Amino acid sequence: MQSNQIIGITTTYIDNLMKDKNAIPYIKKNYEKLLNHISHNYITSVLIKLYRNKELQSFMDEKFCVTLQKFPANKIETIISIYIYNRSPEEATIFLNEKLSELINKEDNIRFLYYLKFKDISEEIREKLNNRIKKYKEDYIKLYIMKNQKYYWLDEEMLALLEGLFQEILDHEGKEWIDIEYIDSGGYSHVYEIGSKVLKIGKERNSYKIPYHRRILQLAL
Repeated sequence: MQSNQIIGITTTYIDNLMKDKNAIPYIKKNYEKLLNHISHNYITSVLIKLYRNKELQSFMDEKFCVTLQKFPANKIETIISIYIYNRSPEEATIFLNEKLSELINKEDNIRFLYYLKFKDISEEIREKLNNRIKKYKEDYIKLYIMKNQKYYWLDEEMLALLEGLFQEILDHEGKEWIDIEYIDSGGYSHVYEIGSKVLKIGKERNSYKIPYHRRILQLAL
């Protein structure tokens, strides 16, 4: 059996591990430790290899929330796709809503919330997500709206300004915080959509030129 010193797990490591007759019990016993040591470039391939093993699927279904919480938020959609790939749309919806409900009830870290906004979630889950986002609006603005970019320095005054701006637009459009949609990013800014409104928020530049128009709201940080 493999040494307890697990470093940089790759698909080759898993292939070699699975040759051992005690591999499945070992993986179940050390699952969280294994997740902690998966090499960044192998996260998707290693999880696919593990989940395709019939003896591990039920176990990994039970560990779904643990798995999500072990990896960066931008891997969440990929990880979820692994779990629902061979499920029918109806089965996938049931599985996803059950697991997301469990995760939302546990998770206070706002970094997950945007990546859990799937179209087929139930209204109950959507409401829970929206309530959690509203509870942590400042974190949501910094980590999702502003993408945690270093060149955006948000003091308390600027955070309050942004929060008020978004809330005013949401109220005008009859939308909720969960409805703020990220569109794209450039070298200096991020672009979002709220209902019929498009917002471009970014760092001020010396040659920053936008035509002044009553339909364009300009806010440079």
